[in-house]
Amino acid sequence: MKRNSKTNQPAGWSITRRRLASALLALHVVAIFSAPWSFPPPASALSNVVAGVFRPYLIASFLDHGYRFFAPNPGPSHLIRYEIDMPDGAVVQGRFPDRNQHWPRLLYHRHFMLSETVYGIHNEILDEVPEGLPPDRAEQFQRMQTFYRQRAELAQRGIARALLNETGGQRIRLYLQIHEIPFPEEVQGGLPLNAPGLYQDIRMLGEYEGDDG
Repeated sequence: MKRNSKTNQPAGWSITRRRLASALLALHVVAIFSAPWSFPPPASALSNVVAGVFRPYLIASFLDHGYRFFAPNPGPSHLIRYEIDMPDGAVVQGRFPDRNQHWPRLLYHRHFMLSETVYGIHNEILDEVPEGLPPDRAEQFQRMQTFYRQRAELAQRGIARALLNETGGQRIRLYLQIHEIPFPEEVQGGLPLNAPGLYQDIRMLGEYEGDDG
């Protein structure tokens, strides 16, 4: 270890090392900023481009989160609704997160993050390759789409397996649901935040059997 010739103490980093460390820290900060900047939609084209550059790093380090729901103008929340066929022929319905079932608040938050994660994955899935992409970018785009579909299926199978094991059901259908936020005028007029009309299915996620892998 190099030492300062005057104080006999270990010398600090060289200028090159400090510049490299500063550059890496700056890139890390930009990467963290790009996730909530670009997600959830609506987001600018610039934010999507910046986030696209850092997306492999964000996914690998589990930093691809959007915290915009903490902002002054939060968007709608997303839930997962399910229908479970029981052995006696009954159908059990529910959704999560459910504040009447998932408490204390931390348990509710964990279920909320799970449903929002599933929505976030599906929000990245596109049916067609954007026009004008060069062949190498189009191939990269298709690989990412395959990755997102596999990731979504893995998450959905895990949710289905957990719910079937918990209830003893035979078959389950999962739906992605949106919970819209009412306008202030509607709330002042007496519309409750959990009014049934504020919940809408936006897509079916899949149907799974009790013995699915």
